[in-house]
Amino acid sequence: MAPAPRHDPVWHPHLNWVPGTPLTPTQRADLEKINEWLYARRGVVSVPLRERSLEIFGDEKRLGRLLTSQLFADGRLALELLATYRVVVRFTSEQVGPGDLLLIAENSDTFDSLVRVLVERAGHRVGRVGWGAGGAFEASVLSVGRLDPPVVEIAYFGDLDEKGLRIPANAAAVAVRERLPPVRPAHGLYDALLRRMRPGRAPKVVTAATAAELAIWLGPSHRTAVEDLLTSGRRAAQEAVNRDYLAAHDDWLYDLS
Repeated sequence: MAPAPRHDPVWHPHLNWVPGTPLTPTQRADLEKINEWLYARRGVVSVPLRERSLEIFGDEKRLGRLLTSQLFADGRLALELLATYRVVVRFTSEQVGPGDLLLIAENSDTFDSLVRVLVERAGHRVGRVGWGAGGAFEASVLSVGRLDPPVVEIAYFGDLDEKGLRIPANAAAVAVRERLPPVRPAHGLYDALLRRMRPGRAPKVVTAATAAELAIWLGPSHRTAVEDLLTSGRRAAQEAVNRDYLAAHDDWLYDLS
């Protein structure tokens, strides 16, 4: 017995672009749920992204994943259409000088060491040191525009592992999309980490293709060494660049001055 023919839904006027757009089955299913919600909404107030995502999809993270897809290209979906907004969570930061550069550390102990060393040292551009709090920085980067005085550049320093490289790459993409200051590697600190690292076992071995994808965010001089590290099933914690080293050396400051 042949399956029943599929009938297109009556698309909401704001989704009139859907019929002529090539879509995957998953994208179509997502749009059908949004379509149902648009027809059902009455006097909806704007709510945070995860709350709206749970309401539409039964999955609080689904809408966030769609934000970087073609469904949110110009003229298609928009946060305003779905009466939602991204919550901007501020990250912890400390003033260490008058400069216009924000230095982000992935982990709390490195954040503390950088603050203690930089506040006592002159001749650098770092105005504030921020604690990225791991993956939280992918969202909290949105709060950079609220800093006073403003910053013009963001340098990031994190672990050399899959998570530690995805976080700044994703944050950099958000910064570009939202017209925030660019997020780039803290080259001198990564130099120091590659020299001083005590490689540990990573949760999993990274494929060569994934390692190349992750390393592309780093400076060209670091990519090969990091790819070799990742594909060997190892990782390097940023804490190897500790307070003693930071206080005794200034080579790590070459791109922060």
